[in-house]
Amino acid sequence: MTMNGNGRRCATSPKRGLTNRRLGMERFMMFNDRTVDSSLVMQLSDLAQTLMRRRDVAIQFAAHSGVHCVKPVVYVSHFWDGYPPLERETAMKSDVGLRIIGTYRHTDRLAVRAFRHAVESRPLSKLSKQLFTFAEDLRLEAVCERERPGMKRWFRTRRRMYRRYFTQQWQANRTRGAWADQFLAGMYLRLTADSPLDDAPLAPMADEAVQARLETLWPQFFDASSTAEVADWAFAVVELMETCCLMIWSMPIHRCQSLRMVRTRKR
Repeated sequence: MTMNGNGRRCATSPKRGLTNRRLGMERFMMFNDRTVDSSLVMQLSDLAQTLMRRRDVAIQFAAHSGVHCVKPVVYVSHFWDGYPPLERETAMKSDVGLRIIGTYRHTDRLAVRAFRHAVESRPLSKLSKQLFTFAEDLRLEAVCERERPGMKRWFRTRRRMYRRYFTQQWQANRTRGAWADQFLAGMYLRLTADSPLDDAPLAPMADEAVQARLETLWPQFFDASSTAEVADWAFAVVELMETCCLMIWSMPIHRCQSLRMVRTRKR
């Protein structure tokens, strides 16, 4: 019982209150033990169905975004979970657009398979795959923006968010002495920089000859127009780093710091 405006008691329906609470709870759905806004899931599903031009496309959440090569399933990354709602929504939409317009239509799967096979036994295999993956994604982002100019805003937001993340990673890995991870973060910052002043050092522990060769090699990414050409570029970059920097990256941190001090004194 509650009081109305005239001070009289009136009955309220407990079922109505319960229904309202249920509606509030149903706004959120569980995916892989994570709570996701159901309205956002519906938006992503509608977007995927529109872009793929079929009604049975499903949205699933995973550690990394992707698209199934056989089943009509698009994977949205959990990477965006911790961001503010507007950024998260935009980034997740960019996942859907990138995987359907980009990966599904423009990635050469045979070239991907060949690259992975070629680097599987290399000393820096993990670095090779990570470099190739985000380089191919950047190529595909440009393809998506050409084919769907309305997506440019999504990808600008996506790159801005990733740049914040990789800037933090570059600084953290520099402190830890994780040179391969620092290199990877620095390369992303180079490839997405709006100004030469934004460039982060790629391999500060490498000698001057390696750094000079790297400065010539990294901009060649922008000439790549296919998955195979991105793979060739990534292989050449990592091969250079393997040849000249593997010994440095495998050193204990205290030895690397000593090496840095020696080089500083020589200068």
